[in-house]
Amino acid sequence: MNQSEVMNTAKGKKVKVIDSLWTFAVAVAFIGPLALPLLWRNPRFERKTKVIASMAVFVVTLALLWISWASMKKTWHDFQQIQKTLNGTIDGTTNGINVE
Repeated sequence: MNQSEVMNTAKGKKVKVIDSLWTFAVAVAFIGPLALPLLWRNPRFERKTKVIASMAVFVVTLALLWISWASMKKTWHDFQQIQKTLNGTIDGTTNGINVE
């Protein structure tokens, strides 16, 4: 068996590592939608499967981007609150602290 091939245990066929489902799954986990060319060059999948998988990767990517954005927005808001607290000004009051 060649180094670039793995045995497909389900069908008993040799499959190139680059065409392995595991390679695609790991690539999606690490580089997200940049792994889609691995899916589209793979001859084992039908066009319908490729379209569905591409849409799934796209939806997951959008969800992760939205979660990241929301998290950064909340973190920025919390940071500003902490900064105001350290400066002694919350809601326009000085709370008895002389701010210069």
